Amino acid sequence: MPFLKTFLVFGFLTAYAKCQSSGQAGSFNVTQEIGDKFGCGSKCQTLINIANTADLAIIGTDFDYTFYNTAANFTLSRPGDLLKLKPMNASSLVNDYGTSVYRFQYTTRDQDESSLPSTGFIAFPFSVPKSGKFRPVVYAHSSIGVSRSCAPSNGPGLFECAVRGPLVALGYAIIATDFAGLGNNHTTHKFSNYVAHSEDFYYSMVAARAAFPGLFTQE
Repeated sequence: MPFLKTFLVFGFLTAYAKCQSSGQAGSFNVTQEIGDKFGCGSKCQTLINIANTADLAIIGTDFDYTFYNTAANFTLSRPGDLLKLKPMNASSLVNDYGTSVYRFQYTTRDQDESSLPSTGFIAFPFSVPKSGKFRPVVYAHSSIGVSRSCAPSNGPGLFECAVRGPLVALGYAIIATDFAGLGNNHTTHKFSNYVAHSEDFYYSMVAARAAFPGLFTQE
C-alpha cells in the first residue's frame, strides 16, 4: 500500500505538469495537503521531498515542452531523419568544459520496427580540429529514471558530464541519445529494453550526420 500511495501522488503531480507550457516537469515536492489526500503521511512526504531535491539537481526545473513535444514533421519521417535542432544556452549549463551543445529530435525505431521520435544532445569542443572534422563518440547514458523529465538533454549538467567531459577535452564530439520516452513522450520509456535502446543509439548518429553534414569523421 505505501508504494501505491506514493504512485498515486506522483500520478497526480505528473498530470499537473502536463497542464504547464514550460518549467518543471517532474520530481515535484509533495505538500501536506496533497500527501494527506493520497494517504502519504509526514514520513512519506519527507522522503519524497529529499529525493526530489537530489533529482532536480540533475534534471533541472526548466523543461522545454515546445522542443520535446513531437515534431510536426514526424509522421512522414524515416528512421535517422532529423526532426528538430536547437542550440542550448551556455548560461544554462553547469559544466567546466568548453562545449557547444545542441538538442536534437530525430526518428528512431521501436523493437517492432515502428517509427518513434527520440531526443538527445550533440556536444562539440570549442576548438575545431585541423582537419575540420570531429571524431564522434556515440554515448549511451546509464539509468536515470523513466519520467520524460529525466532526459539527460534536459538537465543543466547533461547527466554524467564527468564521464563525457574528458572526451570533449580531447577533441571528440559527443552524440548522446536520451532514449525514446525520455524527453519526448510519444511512447513510454522502455527501461532496459536493449533492442529498442540500440535502435535509438544507432539512429542518433545517423541524425547527427544529417544535422551537421560533413562535420564528423567516419571513425
